[in-house]
Parts: sequence; structure tokens; C-alpha cells
Amino acid sequence: MNKSELVVENEIRKLISEKVIPLCYDNSVAIEMMEKKTVSDIVIFRNTPVPRMFLIEVKSYKSTNGRIGFGGKGEGIQPEILIKRPKYLEEHMRWVFCQENDDFYYVLTNDECCEYIAGDRIGLDKQNNFRLSLFKNIKPLSESEFIEYVFEWLRCS
Repeated sequence: MNKSELVVENEIRKLISEKVIPLCYDNSVAIEMMEKKTVSDIVIFRNTPVPRMFLIEVKSYKSTNGRIGFGGKGEGIQPEILIKRPKYLEEHMRWVFCQENDDFYYVLTNDECCEYIAGDRIGLDKQNNFRLSLFKNIKPLSESEFIEYVFEWLRCS
């Protein structure tokens, strides 16, 4: 199975559109997902009296790459988010990792992502990667578990 980040992102978008959003509306929670990428791969808004924005960053591991990179040479928003750790994003952002040889989703917070930084630091002078040990240490979620996780996160955060 060849799961590029774009394939995984589209898969997650489809699950959110077809499974999570209807579940939210059935429970009186108005949710919208943006079509375009902005700060993150997937941006979702909860339209309630206290509106919220949720971000999902998608990462896919393929053995041909041998690594899970982010923000090459320290550039881009991903390293900045993990360095500065804005409080809002600590609660309202998730990283979803997948790998080519299984159909599970590995969901991490920003805090958890920082535990898996290769080389133990984010830097301008190096390629930034996540350690593959996250696939051994983070509980894998099946499709139905992932749908329930996202629903609860959008509804309760």
C-alpha cells in the first residue's frame, strides 16, 4: 500500500465529511471543514456560541523515504508551532500519522510530537524528523476509533 500524505489527507477528509460531520450535526454541533490548506493540512470550524478552530496535520511514513520529515531545515509553520507551543494549538491541533503497511491512525498532540523529535531538537541546521518509535508507542486507532476520537475532540474541546 502506498500511502502518501496527500492520499492520507484525502482519506481523512472523506472520513470527516462522511462520518464525523453528520455525527456532529446529529448531536447539534455545527462543524465545517475548509477545502484549502492554510496553517495546517485540515482546518475545521465548530460554529457554536463559543466558536473553535481545529487543525489536523497529516504525516505519512513510507519506507522509501525512511523518515517522517517536517519543516525541512527549520523552515515553515510546523517547526514554529512545535518550538513556540501556542496554548490554543496545544488543545486544538492534532497530528495524524499513518504508515504504508497498516490501516491505522496514530493521533498525537503537539506535546506528544515533541517527545518524538529525532535528534531531540528542532533546528535550522538540520532536517527535522519524527522518530519512527511513535508507531510502537502510540496506540493505533482503527477507522471507527479514529472517527469517534475526532467526534469527541470536536464536540468537547
